[in-house]
Amino acid sequence: MVDIGAVFANLADTGEPPLISQLARASWLAGVAKSAVKLGICDRLSGGKRTAAALAKDMGIKPLHMEWMLNSCVSAGLLENVGDAFQNSKEGDTYLVKGKPAYYGEAFTYLSSLGTLFDQLDTAMLSTEAVSHEMVFKTEEEERAYWTNYMLAMDQWGGRMQEEMLLRSVDLTGRKKLLDVGCGSGVYTMACCAKYPDLKGVLFDQQKALPVALSLVEQRGLKGRISSLAGNYYTDDLGSGYDAVLFSGVLIQESPEGQITLLKRAFDAMNPGGIVIVQDILKIGPYTETSPKIALESLVATVFYGGAGGVVSGDDTEGFMAKAGFTRTRQIPLPGVYSIVTGVKP
Repeated sequence: MVDIGAVFANLADTGEPPLISQLARASWLAGVAKSAVKLGICDRLSGGKRTAAALAKDMGIKPLHMEWMLNSCVSAGLLENVGDAFQNSKEGDTYLVKGKPAYYGEAFTYLSSLGTLFDQLDTAMLSTEAVSHEMVFKTEEEERAYWTNYMLAMDQWGGRMQEEMLLRSVDLTGRKKLLDVGCGSGVYTMACCAKYPDLKGVLFDQQKALPVALSLVEQRGLKGRISSLAGNYYTDDLGSGYDAVLFSGVLIQESPEGQITLLKRAFDAMNPGGIVIVQDILKIGPYTETSPKIALESLVATVFYGGAGGVVSGDDTEGFMAKAGFTRTRQIPLPGVYSIVTGVKP
């Protein structure tokens, strides 16, 4: 596997400030990788090696452009040289070939696209008006394509990274009905229902987010066990009779007061003995305000999600749960900045 630190170190020229030069050019490599995914370069090299000239001919791209694109992909660790030809690296072949079990292409494209938000940080911070993270679409087709890619990205991220940790950390034995608030692709509800045959799920999100989630539910043979509700999670009916409620990657967007309000709404929708699960980026264990992902996620949340969100600690989350009425709260550190806090309705 390529050492990304060594790759970035080579971005700095002799005599330049090393760290500053690496930061200045970091987006170059991200742009190369993002374009490689969109062009399907790893797809075309799956199972063999090819020359730049052959790929250029197949794709209608200038040979010189293709040659330097492939060389750049080698420098980024996605490809390898084999004589005058190129082949996928182990990482590129595992994660960037469509159809393979660990394919991560949409997730990578989505995460790298957030760079456009960071490009606007200075303007947003100086603005006297709220700046939204939401994209403006020219057509309905463009909006549908965005939500499809976003949901597939969340499904890939959750399925590759987080669902197994959630299943290992929280026991839902005997639970009959799960509400997934701000469900995204529904990846966690699908995982829970697959593990617990008697569990049924309800996905709650904006209407525009649900079609892709429900199509994934159908693809995975869970159509009869997972339903949906559309609306605003502050104001619209969440339903009732739940034995478990999940907030995954949702509360980071909300102020402390907002988090307490949403937890109270979950409390009111649950049966006694029900469990609430907060799975999010939290300051637990070694993760502090200056851990890169904690700091960056909080910056985006506070600047582009209404100015009141951000990463909180596990202790804070337990406190919010207590104010909402939950007891027997518990923090579950995980090997990553996503951790879990649970509570029980008396």
